[in-house]
Amino acid sequence: VGFCVGYLVFIGQNMKSMDFMPESYHIYGGVPILVCLAMDWTASAVKIFLCLGLFFTFPVMMVPVYEIVEENLMGVPWIQGQLSPAGRRNIFNIVRAFLVLFAAFCAASVPGFGIFISLVGSLCCALLAFVFPALFHMRVFKEEMPAWEWYTDLGFIVFGVLGAIIGVSDAIAQ
Repeated sequence: VGFCVGYLVFIGQNMKSMDFMPESYHIYGGVPILVCLAMDWTASAVKIFLCLGLFFTFPVMMVPVYEIVEENLMGVPWIQGQLSPAGRRNIFNIVRAFLVLFAAFCAASVPGFGIFISLVGSLCCALLAFVFPALFHMRVFKEEMPAWEWYTDLGFIVFGVLGAIIGVSDAIAQ
């Protein structure tokens, strides 16, 4: 943690003069990480694989949404009784495609959607990744937990809350 804080302070001090800009840091002036990479085949490969990763993981992230919608559709008598399994599969695939297009439409048409996602992401990700697991661990194992584990969990909680505060304040400032 000390290294990360020191590195961020170093970056913050050097960003004022723009003399030093690491390639792996996201510039909050609007230029993302990948634009800062040198223009050679490795940068192009990174961009291509990042796009492929996003393209192939989005449908996986939508699986809970698909399951909820398909469960509700199975309650419709027309789909449940009159369609063959192949017909149901075709209807479900059309609904899945519509949901993906609807999500893309929302992302493209809502002004400030990126800032909203930044706000929700910074708050939820910090809580889900650091705060809640440590709180649950402290709650479940409180009688049999050594002191060093308790302090480690407390450190994760403080780190997560500080990260959430910094992320939310940055999103609000934008």
